[in-house]
This record gives sequence, structure tokens and C-alpha cells, in this order.
Amino acid sequence: MDLTAQAILEPLLTTFSVEVIRYLIAVFLVITAIFFITKRGRSRNLHTEPATAEQKRREVFYSILTALVFSVNGLYVYFGMQGGWALVYEDINLYPAWYLPICLIAMIIAHDAYFYWTHRLIHHRFLFRWVHHTHHRSIKPTAWAAYAFAPGEAFINGLFVPIWVTFVPTYEFVAFFFLAHMILRNAIGHSGYELFPIRMPGSKAFGWVTNVFHHDLHHRDIGENNFGLYFTWWDRWMGTEHPEYTQIVEKQKQARLEIPAS
Repeated sequence: MDLTAQAILEPLLTTFSVEVIRYLIAVFLVITAIFFITKRGRSRNLHTEPATAEQKRREVFYSILTALVFSVNGLYVYFGMQGGWALVYEDINLYPAWYLPICLIAMIIAHDAYFYWTHRLIHHRFLFRWVHHTHHRSIKPTAWAAYAFAPGEAFINGLFVPIWVTFVPTYEFVAFFFLAHMILRNAIGHSGYELFPIRMPGSKAFGWVTNVFHHDLHHRDIGENNFGLYFTWWDRWMGTEHPEYTQIVEKQKQARLEIPAS
């Protein structure tokens, strides 16, 4: 295996470029959605005041830095594919067709669990200041904050894929789609606009999916609530769902009111 400086730098820069492009595409998709929702006169803004230019610059800076850290983590996968310890395969016929969607769904569910517990961990008072405080500087985040992590938090978040592919055979396109889903959900969740259906929370069909307001409450209060990423079930099982989230959802169902700005 070639581990010269050039052999390392080339995949690092390629992966970094892909991460940055993926981040920018996700953010611009969310900003475009917000534009059209606002243009149609539908008030979905969760914040009473717009974010400052300084905040957005900080969010972009740390998101680009996170993309670099993710790229360093990605070297494990790149060289692991060559060395045989990263179970990423290219041949779509290697496993049955049903394995592809099952693998993707399992990957998303596993990542949600990984995120919930590592998120709770970095909220511990001994770790919060050094690892997670940077992200919570955005009390009213924007889509640009999707990857706005300190290097330590970026490293922890970026470990999931290397761990997953060490143990679970994963088709390349499944990994690509998972990463696209992850950044898009992050951008939506930090957008400050409720881009999910207003009456989704509390519904039997989709109440288990986190909406924007769910994570916005977590940023607003910086408390011990709403640690989930994609789904609400870990917060419900562990008793960490924000009580105000449930109360507002109930008022919403009864009065059919949109979520008020915080």
C-alpha cells in the first residue's frame, strides 16, 4: 500500500472537495426551499430576528473545517478499501438486491443511535466547553450551521462511517446516499424554518421523525433535551424530549395553529 505524501494528499483533497460541494448543495437547496415557502406567504420562520452576517461567517468557517476533518476520517475508508479492512464494495451483484435498501435503512437507524448517545456524551459538563460549545454558539442557527462543529466534535461525528464499514459490507452508492441524506437533514434541521409538514409531530404515521422545531428547541435552551437527529424515539425512550415540544404539538393539533416563533 502506497503511503507517500502524494498518495495521501490526493485522496484527502478529493474527499475534502466532495464534502464541501455536498455541504454547499444541501445548504442552497434548503435556502431555495425557504425562498419559495416565504414567497408563497407561508410563515414558517421559527426565529424573530435574522442571523447576523458574523454568525453565518462563523458557521461557514467551522463547517468547512469539519469537511476537512471528515476527509481525514475518510482516509481510513479509502485505504481500508485497498487493504481489505473497510467493507465497501463496488460490484452491485455481490449481494442480493434487497440488501441495498435494508443496508441504507439500517445505516440511518444506527447513525441516529450513534448520534444520540455521542450527543448526550458531549453535553457532559467536562466535555461541552471543549467539544460542543462551538456548535451551540448559534442559539438561532441557520442552514450554514449544518457542519459548524469544533474539530473534536467533527472527529466524533465523522467516526460513524469508518466504524460502520469496518463491520458491515456497504455498497458505494449506499454510502453516498447516506452521506447526502445526512448533510441534507442537518441543513434542514438547522435552517430555522419549519420545512416539514406543520401537523407531522404527534401523528401516528410520521410523529417519530424529528422536525426543525425539535432541534431548534435544543439550540434555544442548550439543555438536556432533544438529542435525536433523525428520529424522536431515543428522546422518548430515555425521557429527554423537551416538554415544550410536546405541549406545542398538542396545542397545534387542537387549535390547528402553526408553530409560534421562539
